[in-house]
Amino acid sequence: MSWYDEQVHYARVLTYSNNLSSKSEGYITQSEQDFIHLSMTIISKSLAQESQKIISIDWKSEFNNLTDSKEKVLTKDGSMAAVYSHLVYFPYIITAWTSKLLNLSTINTFLLLRLVGFLSVFWLFLLAIRKIPFGKATLLIIWSIPTVILSFTAISAGTLTYGLIFLFVS
Repeated sequence: MSWYDEQVHYARVLTYSNNLSSKSEGYITQSEQDFIHLSMTIISKSLAQESQKIISIDWKSEFNNLTDSKEKVLTKDGSMAAVYSHLVYFPYIITAWTSKLLNLSTINTFLLLRLVGFLSVFWLFLLAIRKIPFGKATLLIIWSIPTVILSFTAISAGTLTYGLIFLFVS
């Protein structure tokens, strides 16, 4: 997971995909819960080390022992987490529904969610570039900042919001 709160957003997407009317708690599968817990454990362990090992080419090997349990478990957001509308998660929710229909694994669903989030903001960005009468180079420079690109690939409430901001500015 690329951001420290990506697990919260990922859990919300899964919760909303199971029940659109849920607020700060809902049900996800045991496999999804294990994936979230394991990723948080990896991040917290890396914070105490001299060299942080969060980024790895072979990151999927950390999740080899992940079960494919479909048993539902209750998940609840932390009290400090803002509860975003399900509208900002719309592309992710549709993708989660699709991955359930295709019976994709937890890891493949996670990767597909990140890809669809990036493609959604990229599509909105292309519309903004096409629409804006001037300042295309400035918009391209902002888009090419590495932390901006990283935020577009993370599962977050901000991803679709950023794309809509680009479109609004244009």
